[in-house]
Amino acid sequence: MSRRIKSNPFSKVENQCRYTPPQNLANIEEKFVKYKHAQQLADDIKIGRGQKVTVIANGSFIFGDFIEAFILKHKIKCKKMTICTLSYNQNNVDSLKNLIQYGWIDDLEIITSGYFYRTEKLKGRLVEYTYQQLDNQKNNFQLSFIETHMKVALIETYNDSHIVMQGSANLRSCQSVEQFSIEESKELYMFYQDYFKEVSSKNKTINKYIKK
Repeated sequence: MSRRIKSNPFSKVENQCRYTPPQNLANIEEKFVKYKHAQQLADDIKIGRGQKVTVIANGSFIFGDFIEAFILKHKIKCKKMTICTLSYNQNNVDSLKNLIQYGWIDDLEIITSGYFYRTEKLKGRLVEYTYQQLDNQKNNFQLSFIETHMKVALIETYNDSHIVMQGSANLRSCQSVEQFSIEESKELYMFYQDYFKEVSSKNKTINKYIKK
C-alpha cells in the first residue's frame, strides 16, 4: 500500500508517494527446505536428446539435493560429473559420497572458489572433510580452487548423453528464488568441459601419483 506524504508541510494538500517499501523479503524458513521438494521437481523433468528445461525454483530445496534426486529418479549412471560452484556444505559432500559408493558416479571433480577456501580455512574443516570423504582408493576424485562465481554441473553418461545444468544456484543454495536450466547437449557440455580441464590442470589439489 502506498503511503501519502504532504508535498508542502504548511499545506493540507497531499500527494501520493511514488515509492513503496519492499514487501515479503523474508526467506523460507529452513525447516521448510526439504529434499522431498527436490524429488518432486525431479519427477516432473524429463530430458531427451537435444532437449532443454528451464526452472525457476522457489527456494524450498537446495540444488545439491536436486542433482541427487534427478540422478536417482532417472537412474542416470554418471561416467563423469564435473561441478563448478561458489560454495558447498557438508550435506553436499555426504550426498556425493553416497552417489559414488552406490555406483551412480564413477568420476567426480569439484571446482570451487578461492572465497570458499579462505572462508572454510578460517571457520571450519570442510575442505579437509571433503578430502576424507571423497578421495577414495579408486582415485576417482579431484578438487580444484579458482576465483570463480560459476554454477555449472556437467554429467556424461554411459549411454553417451551429455547433461548440462547451469544457473544461479550454488550446491547449498536455498531459501531464495533460484533459476537454472537442464540441457542435453554434447556441444555445450564440451564447451564447459574444455575450459574445466584447463582449470583443473593448473589448479588441482590432489596429486594422484601419490597413493592415499
